Amino acid sequence: MKLIYENTGKEVQKGDVLTDFRGDKAIADYWREPAHGNGKITVKNNPDDTTSSGEYYVSVFGLKWVD
Repeated sequence: MKLIYENTGKEVQKGDVLTDFRGDKAIADYWREPAHGNGKITVKNNPDDTTSSGEYYVSVFGLKWVD
């Protein structure tokens, strides 16, 4: 499976700057394919802070999984 941007169909790459539904930015770090449900992505929460991170459903960033 590939993780893509819903609006462009482009594949997500590690290090991409993502924007969530609130307009906050984060850096794509790693993700895991869904066993069931939406799967999750781990991001660095602030592009200027390499130590903070969080895990979110991919839909928070307008992403989706495709085969």
